[in-house]
Amino acid sequence: MVEIAPEPPENVTSQVDEASPGVREKGQRRFPFRIVDFLLALLIVAVFVSQVVMWTAWDSGWGDSLKNLITVSQFMLVLACGLLWWVLFGPIGWKTRVLTGLAVVLGLAGWTASIHHIEPTGDMLPHIVYRWEKLAEEKLREHLATVSRPEIEALESRPVPAIMPEDMPAYRGIHRDGVVIGPELSQNWQTSPPSELFRQPCGKGYSAFVVVDGLLITIEQRGEQEAIVCYDSKTGEEQWIHQYDASFFEAMGGAGPRATPVIHGDSVYSFGAFGDLCCLDLLTGTQRWHVNSLIQFDQPNNVWAMSSSPLIYEDSVIVNVGGTEGNALVAYSLAAGQIVWKGSGLPEPVQTTDFTTGTAPDKGDLNSVAGYSSPMLSMVAGQEVLLNFEGLGLRAHRPENGEELWFHPFQNDALVNVAQPIVINEDAGSARIFLSASYNVGCEMLRVSRSDEGRWTVDSLWANKNMKCKFTSPVYYEGYLYGLDEGILVCLDPESGDRMWKGSRSGLRGRYRHGQILLTNGQIVALSEQGELVLVDPSPEELKEVTWFQVLPQGKNWNPLTLAHGIVYVRNTGEMAAYNLAR
Repeated sequence: MVEIAPEPPENVTSQVDEASPGVREKGQRRFPFRIVDFLLALLIVAVFVSQVVMWTAWDSGWGDSLKNLITVSQFMLVLACGLLWWVLFGPIGWKTRVLTGLAVVLGLAGWTASIHHIEPTGDMLPHIVYRWEKLAEEKLREHLATVSRPEIEALESRPVPAIMPEDMPAYRGIHRDGVVIGPELSQNWQTSPPSELFRQPCGKGYSAFVVVDGLLITIEQRGEQEAIVCYDSKTGEEQWIHQYDASFFEAMGGAGPRATPVIHGDSVYSFGAFGDLCCLDLLTGTQRWHVNSLIQFDQPNNVWAMSSSPLIYEDSVIVNVGGTEGNALVAYSLAAGQIVWKGSGLPEPVQTTDFTTGTAPDKGDLNSVAGYSSPMLSMVAGQEVLLNFEGLGLRAHRPENGEELWFHPFQNDALVNVAQPIVINEDAGSARIFLSASYNVGCEMLRVSRSDEGRWTVDSLWANKNMKCKFTSPVYYEGYLYGLDEGILVCLDPESGDRMWKGSRSGLRGRYRHGQILLTNGQIVALSEQGELVLVDPSPEELKEVTWFQVLPQGKNWNPLTLAHGIVYVRNTGEMAAYNLAR
């Protein structure tokens, strides 16, 4: 006899149907839901394949920054689609789906709420600062509460120091070529770490230190003011400070001044984020004169602020005001800050006295083309010229009057030329000049010639993308160029532009990201963006990392390093330190 199962009550539905409206009694997903499952799986596979191809086969002209942006965007897309699929179409009961989805959303919301702010690195990776972490500003306030500066009488009683060959009174050294004179350095920092002279909080900004005979000077952001600060180079004790109202901030770049001061004679000259050019007494920090160059010529600020370090030439200090057309250098008298000459790209000054600080004219859609490199003096084809690598390209001028000698276009969409040009003199009548930039541009070698009649010609010898310097400047040593190609150390043959090597497979592998490098005693000293100090033996054969150690916390370490008398001075946007590297 066959038994017939009783019919379930009408008010009772099957457990399968309760579990999910997209699942049949036999456990198979209904057709429309299978399409949704397939689309999600297809998205995940597509993202996975694109990531593999992107990170193994694609040589982006924008370095890792574009890849990281794509990676973060794809991760967020997959996360959002996966969460939506789970809540709406997941193969379990709707209550469980909603509760787990809500838990995930609340967890993400809680994590997001715990973030104080995010600082992008040079490769567009997020550096997260959480709310429970003590902020750099808090650390600085606590430190400043303990600071006591010497009386001005004690400062005035000191003799004015003479600049010695091992001092570093200007950005990247006296010639701005990144070559530093100094003693031999110790060679094993991992087993015998260099002695730390001091470590303490400092203000924000990306300026480097300059140092002359015990005086260590930089410019920082302290609260709502820019501060030119002098420290004792052996102890880090604050000697004097000069502050004025100015507070620059840009979301990608961060806060604070960018340019590095310069020491000359008994004065120090600084150029702030809004174009505030200050002349101070070297011993006391007393202001002698001040000019706001942007206000003076009614010009807009740079997107990431005025970043060109001032340059001394004879009795003038030269700054790059930028303008909207280029050719906008201005020379001021050292004694009084009066205009000696100005580039033809600037109008006549609209103001000459009584300047405010920390403001720049609003010019609407007009953009500054100042770039982010600094003017430099160099012997080119037997003649001293003033080179300015602005946002539009490289200009050469007579330093005594600013007359333009020649111009070579070299431009990216962002107008971001940062690296200092490298001049390689050949003979009395010609020289080569190496240019490099990021943002999908690359590098170029120029030959600059000057005839007996004084006529200049500029030719391009080669151009490629084998070295794309973003925030750093290369160095030249024994016939080869060394620099960071989108964060990885490379060696280039200047004759052909061929890459001799890029990074390595051991040690730090040359992956210093967007750090900075100097050359001393035939060795490269690099400060990585991750805060490692690295010693490298330059060689066209291969990357030879000698030793390294951590000097700053990992994060965003963009400030150029300073090396004087065997002591390295490093800082970032919140901390400064000094180490004795001498053998």
